[in-house]
Amino acid sequence: MRFFSRWIHIQARHRKLSMELREARREVEIFFRLETLVNDITTRFINLTSEKYDGVINSLLRDIGKFIGIDRAYLFIVTGDREFFSMSHEWRAKGIKATAKGMRCFPADHCSWWRRGLVSRKYIHIPSPDDVPPGAETERRFMNLGSVHSMLLVPLIRKGLLDGFLGFDAVRSRKIWDKKEIYLLESVAQNIMNLRLRWETERELRTAETQLIKLREEDLETSARIQRTILTGDPNIRNPAVDIRALTIPSQEVDGDFYNTVRVSNDAFDILSGDVMGKGLPGAFIAAAVRNHFLQVKLNMAMSQPRGILPGPRHIVNAVASRITPELIHLESFIALTYSRVNVRFRRLDFVDCGHTPVIHLRCNTQRCWRLKGHSSPLGFLENETHKEQSVAFYEGDILFFYSDGISEARNQQGDFFGEQRLITIIEKNYDRAMTEIISVVKAAVINFCEGNPLADDLTCVAVKLHDLPGGWAVRRERIFPGEMSSLAAVRSFIGECIDADPGAAISSAEKARIIFAGNEAASNIITHGVSRDDGEEPAGFYLEAGINSGWLSLCFLYGGKPFSLPPAERPDIESMQEHGYGIFIMEEFMDSITYADDARGGRMIALAKRFDI
Repeated sequence: MRFFSRWIHIQARHRKLSMELREARREVEIFFRLETLVNDITTRFINLTSEKYDGVINSLLRDIGKFIGIDRAYLFIVTGDREFFSMSHEWRAKGIKATAKGMRCFPADHCSWWRRGLVSRKYIHIPSPDDVPPGAETERRFMNLGSVHSMLLVPLIRKGLLDGFLGFDAVRSRKIWDKKEIYLLESVAQNIMNLRLRWETERELRTAETQLIKLREEDLETSARIQRTILTGDPNIRNPAVDIRALTIPSQEVDGDFYNTVRVSNDAFDILSGDVMGKGLPGAFIAAAVRNHFLQVKLNMAMSQPRGILPGPRHIVNAVASRITPELIHLESFIALTYSRVNVRFRRLDFVDCGHTPVIHLRCNTQRCWRLKGHSSPLGFLENETHKEQSVAFYEGDILFFYSDGISEARNQQGDFFGEQRLITIIEKNYDRAMTEIISVVKAAVINFCEGNPLADDLTCVAVKLHDLPGGWAVRRERIFPGEMSSLAAVRSFIGECIDADPGAAISSAEKARIIFAGNEAASNIITHGVSRDDGEEPAGFYLEAGINSGWLSLCFLYGGKPFSLPPAERPDIESMQEHGYGIFIMEEFMDSITYADDARGGRMIALAKRFDI
């Protein structure tokens, strides 16, 4: 009996040892097969080209997922200055749902427990959601949303920093990974990291090669030289009353920026500044053609006019627009431009703005810049559009600054724009310096702001400083009025007295009445809409500057407050007894131009002009 009992005990131990031996052999075989798979993956990586990167990563996740019997495998990469985890690849077994969209990219701080563990170069093994520690509720919620029973995360480390992680989910049942499996999966993660490094290096090399090819393209350099010499160049204006300078810094591409300066009389010169939509040689060719059209139209109109009569900017722009707008529409292109005439004897700037950047006018007496804008569309937008001309007065020491959006839209490494305000600040701070110095300061400021970032557009500007102006104003008066409706009588009297003070102006009584009426409407609008207060406080006043020079009259209102509506596109409907809109319409009818402008400090300007030289 004792012998039989001993025999049973030996048989039981033998069966147990046999089972342990079989299990050990099975584990050794699985480990060997997994190690073989890892070696095969490593071999595939050796001869892999960057073009096949995505395909190999997808097949790797599939092979590992099937081999270790899990339901989902994925690769997350750190993005957004290491602030986000973003899924780049995913494999899932048949019947397993894809990872929810909200879990494919999420802030790393939302899963701080995961992040801390992965940053410390440690894998994260979660046998079940119940094993998630307190405080890691986001991680627990992610597992529940994905119906995950068990999870393993293996970090990808590059140069000591976390670059991403490999993830493995068991969805159908729980899974416990042993250390041997985890060790081999860490090897896979390192192989993927090495592959990413090689892929990024190859991509950088290809980018560098592409840039080198571009730098060697002689056609691009030749085109850039053509653009600089034909479309821009130095302003050829010799007038003792002005200091005019220009600046052009070409970008890395050929584009359609252009300007031209032409002397039209002893006292006046024209400035054309424009920008064609689009870049490359087509844009440059269109710019050259438009520039040529302006020269031809100006010459033809000057020859057809009586001696001494110059075609105005609006006549020239409208003539050119009627020629080229149909062609531009056909080419699906357009041109933003400003055509300006600086008349030093009249002390007047006449300009037509067709969707271009504003003309910056620094008034020396206030040392503040005003943004002069028009209301016309770019050439090529609308057929049969009548482009309007505007007129403003200038004085000794004033600066007129014409610039392209290559200045205001220059970007730094962070993607910030240089902006119009920086340009205005430079002009205001340096207004008393020579134009060559101001231009140099603008150039240095833009280049320093860009921090080596290449210019996306040509940097172009033309700057004019007015000094030693010939003659003077026949009448020039200024006064500050309270912002009350009771001031209107004083405004009308002030304008009438200014007109009467210059008998040589030859302004008829009817014309005088219309000018006074228009000035009254401008003041009324300012009082009603501009300087009025909603809090019961006393309204601010406004400044009125009146001037009469040979050939024209200027009324310039300055105030601080709210802007009011720009001129209406249509006449007010008188028959329907429309309540508003008559004042601005009257100003448009009685005066030759209305210019609305503002400065950087909330200042507003309304400039009315009546010309007698038309």
